Amino acid sequence: MKTYHYVIIGLVIFIALVSQCALPTAKEPVLSRLEQVEKCGSCHQDAYHNWKIGPHAQAYAKLEEHVDLVLNSDIFPEPYKGMIAQNPAVCKSCHVSENIFDTRLKGLEKEENMEKFTQAHYPEMMEFAVPRTDSTMFVTGIDCLTCHASGDKVLTTEDFKPSGQKMEGQCQPVASTFFTKNISCVSCHKFVVNDQEELAHQGMEIAQKTCNSCHQEYDSEGKGTHYYYWRHDPEDKVRPKNMRVFDVLDVQLKNQVLAVSWENTISPHSYSECGESIADIEVFNEAEELVFSTQARLNRKIYHDKDLQPLFKDEPVSGIEGYTFSPKQEPYEQSYKIEKRVKKGKIKITGKQKAQYWAKDDLAEVIYTREISF
Repeated sequence: MKTYHYVIIGLVIFIALVSQCALPTAKEPVLSRLEQVEKCGSCHQDAYHNWKIGPHAQAYAKLEEHVDLVLNSDIFPEPYKGMIAQNPAVCKSCHVSENIFDTRLKGLEKEENMEKFTQAHYPEMMEFAVPRTDSTMFVTGIDCLTCHASGDKVLTTEDFKPSGQKMEGQCQPVASTFFTKNISCVSCHKFVVNDQEELAHQGMEIAQKTCNSCHQEYDSEGKGTHYYYWRHDPEDKVRPKNMRVFDVLDVQLKNQVLAVSWENTISPHSYSECGESIADIEVFNEAEELVFSTQARLNRKIYHDKDLQPLFKDEPVSGIEGYTFSPKQEPYEQSYKIEKRVKKGKIKITGKQKAQYWAKDDLAEVIYTREISF
């Protein structure tokens, strides 16, 4: 056999050996997003359950449901339909966003004080969240990884104390000053959170009051349960008083004059950016005959229309302007003369909510009722 034959054979054997050595003996399985979240739930069972029945887990499912409703009903104006049909990525930014501490807030967990949370230090922090692009990862909506994952670490509250137990995989918890502050919510809920002027209420500044302190459910020990209140609350979730906007609606009938007053005495910020609360107010006489009816609305149409106007071009943005529910705004006050004489009866208040003030009232869901006898 010629010398070059031995050289070729030697090279083949060498390459085969190197290739064999380079292969791992056992490959780690690549987990889907759902499998990763379920792995979190295997240890954090209560948090997983509360996440599952809350708004974050259902963020993508509700988006799909909303898109279908928008495109296949006449509840929404045509300009909004066009925006949803042509640019769904805008919605996905918040409904299926990437992990915030790996994108918009990258590096923030390493800081030591809240003063570093400025756009000078983190220029991307007030931009829209980054949407996921792999549709196979949409199913979990806003999940554990979205808010807790930071590279190969898991960010958690600053009072976190390691248990000493060895954790597997990505779960290497790190206490962070910035987790559970308002900062964690900014990527998707920045419209209200960044409104510093309206987040000061009764001497309570933004740094002293976090979003979670009101919007998350807490257990008997004062620990957050990972359940967030929303308009689809299950029956066993009792919404705290500071989130019951219809409870602070005052309606009285005296001397045939119906006085309606609605003032924000419960929230450190105004109403949500796009949503709307509607109170139907009805007066019935002793024979239960309807003698008068009116409506009162909460929305931020006066502020948000400027963002929607480019869609509507020369047409006015649909919807009816309402009270913005700002702590610094004068209360909504109206009075009505009841023409038909009524001495005894009742006032019925029906509270409804809808996700977009520019949609027709057909979208509104009844979430509250109250009766006042006189």
